[in-house]
Amino acid sequence: GKYSETEMGYIPEVDRNYRQITGKEGSITYRIKFDAKSPKLVLSFWGKDKGSITINADSKEISTIKLNGDKGNELYDVEILMPEDLIQAKAKKKTTAAFNVILNCKEECSLKLCEIRAVK
Repeated sequence: GKYSETEMGYIPEVDRNYRQITGKEGSITYRIKFDAKSPKLVLSFWGKDKGSITINADSKEISTIKLNGDKGNELYDVEILMPEDLIQAKAKKKTTAAFNVILNCKEECSLKLCEIRAVK
């Protein structure tokens, strides 16, 4: 992935590494391939974190995630269904569609991303 204004760390309570946006202009970019028939994105965050980020597929905003720190001392999964029009336009006749998934700081940038993955 590509990163700007981020830091890495480790959460011993869940035995996981994380990447965190640290500045207002920070971003995290991953190239992710989705199944064209069931395109879901799952992001795992540290449950005690507070803040919000936007999720973009290529250059189109698809979601905003806001957490208030009440998910406990564990990982918290957020599932996002990719917009069908985006998937169909990209996949055409193929069975998969690949996007640059970009996470940008929204307000307070304290969310620790532990995992990002495409699922069916």
